Amino acid sequence: MSAESQAPIDEKAWGVAKDFEALMMGQMVEQMFSGLDQDGFFSGGYGEKMARGMLSEPLGKALSSSGTLGIAEAIYRDISGIYQSYGTMGDA
Repeated sequence: MSAESQAPIDEKAWGVAKDFEALMMGQMVEQMFSGLDQDGFFSGGYGEKMARGMLSEPLGKALSSSGTLGIAEAIYRDISGIYQSYGTMGDA
């Protein structure tokens, strides 16, 4: 979370928010890869398709770990608001 936030952080909710951000970024990277040509020396094929799929997840995590996207913060605020409205923050 940003330094501006003064509220205590629920680590479980923050972890869920970060995981969601990484998953979303991985999906975006996968879509980006799907638009690239697969011709040339390696000429695509099943192996390249598998390698691109396996590369999407770590790239999504790396993009998410930079902390500059702000998606996790928005998700965390929503999760926190839901927990607080039900009075279960930290119990989930």
